[in-house]
Amino acid sequence: MAGARPPVRVSQVQSPADLRRHELEELHNAQLSKLKGAWREGVFKQSMMDAHRSAISCLHLSGNCLLSGGFDGIIKEWQLPGGTMVRSLGGHTSAVRGVWSDREVYYSGSEDCLIVAWDPLTGKQFRSINCFTPIRALAGDAAAGRLYTGHSDRSLRAYKSGADGGDLEIFKLKGAHSGAFTALSLVQGSDGHLLISTDERGECRLWDLGVNFLKSEK
Repeated sequence: MAGARPPVRVSQVQSPADLRRHELEELHNAQLSKLKGAWREGVFKQSMMDAHRSAISCLHLSGNCLLSGGFDGIIKEWQLPGGTMVRSLGGHTSAVRGVWSDREVYYSGSEDCLIVAWDPLTGKQFRSINCFTPIRALAGDAAAGRLYTGHSDRSLRAYKSGADGGDLEIFKLKGAHSGAFTALSLVQGSDGHLLISTDERGECRLWDLGVNFLKSEK
């Protein structure tokens, strides 16, 4: 129609939360693109290290420090990139299923039901937590000061980490999986941290670790 006015476009003002979510998504996409490019175009060097007496069950990388746990019940600390073994940590009576470090404390979880905290300077134990159920997976969140454990009885639990954490259990979720846990991994989501878990039946679950979740599952 002649003389008709063009439609007026109304710009939408994004909230600070939306802007932050958009920034995190762009950062995640950039990091993912960089990682994919490195795998496609990078040159990789393989190093062999004489590690454990039996199969390795878990690994954790923190800076230039690599922690490994084995079915021999031993935790080993390695210095990278050379692959020099720094020390062996012995104290578990069954397979070590998870290792993690916040650089101030080393943690290990085992099928002997114990979470053990180690002094990275001396390699000595200074605290242990008895979960009374075999541990099959372990992950940590340094910012929140929490340890997460997955168990053979299918329960998911969280504990306060740190040298003064005591035996404080934050929450316990029974029947979190249809089978025994096999792995836990913490990832950064757009609204906070997410926890990925898997079990021996091939199931994978994603957990939102927001405040509401922790309150509802105590």
